[in-house]
Amino acid sequence: MNPELIETFLILAKTQSITKTANILFMSQSTISYRLKTLEKELDVVLFERDKGYKNITLTKHGTQMMNLAKEYKRISEDIHNFSTSTIFKSLIIGAVDSVHNFILKDLYKQLLNSREEDWRVTVRTQHTKEIYENVSFRSLDIGFALSYYNYPNTEAVKIFEDPLYIVSKHNPIFASQKIILANSDLGNQLYINWGEDYIKWHNSHFSFECFPKFKLDSAQLAFELLEVGYWFFAPASVCYNMKNLYEFKLYELSIDPPVRNVYMISNIMNIATSNADLAEFTKKLNDYIDMLRVQNESLKILL
Repeated sequence: MNPELIETFLILAKTQSITKTANILFMSQSTISYRLKTLEKELDVVLFERDKGYKNITLTKHGTQMMNLAKEYKRISEDIHNFSTSTIFKSLIIGAVDSVHNFILKDLYKQLLNSREEDWRVTVRTQHTKEIYENVSFRSLDIGFALSYYNYPNTEAVKIFEDPLYIVSKHNPIFASQKIILANSDLGNQLYINWGEDYIKWHNSHFSFECFPKFKLDSAQLAFELLEVGYWFFAPASVCYNMKNLYEFKLYELSIDPPVRNVYMISNIMNIATSNADLAEFTKKLNDYIDMLRVQNESLKILL
């Protein structure tokens, strides 16, 4: 099969526009239409629904199925093209949400970067949770790490780490004991951070938003920068561990079951032999690293 037909199909599937695809590939619209018809004739299926004039196109069921095959075809073609050099190093494309990259996987990346025994070539991409599932499904990522569980086609999500959350504050006079009972009125002094869908469900089940949080943030570091006496926020142990030498703060536990930020490893269930070995080696290193993280989080109790 002509790789150019596959490339054109993938761009068409993303843009859903012959005009936009022609602009991206610097080709005429008639060439794009010809390539699409050629591919459909070769496969003997209709890949796109067209309206009059082909202004808008959408994937058919066959087209959606072809997306997975086209992604895999492109990936295998690239592996074959790079075969002469691929055997001398290990290659991996990893996607995760920002906080997982920076506060959970950071030291594992350092291990791979500084390894003298193995030459790792790693691409790290920061994406939202749903993007991670989609790109693992389409093989744009070898492996992903997300904060929510989804039943997404061609993927498997396995919980690999429970990151307990603490209340972070300065020496707060409101918190007279280590086991805190939060009344709704305390929410007015909260700096609220979204730690994933599991955390949101927990938070909404225990606290009312009748008293709106003081600030809503999407940056853990900014929360630590803004922290003053009287204010507080929830933060995972992994984040607190990374911040303990940079900021002055104290940790408190709740009297109720504490919230936990779950980290899920997302992999494609349709394995490709060319990437299996490197992925298996990475997963082995990851498991050892996660064991170390659990010990690391235990050491935080000195801040309680």
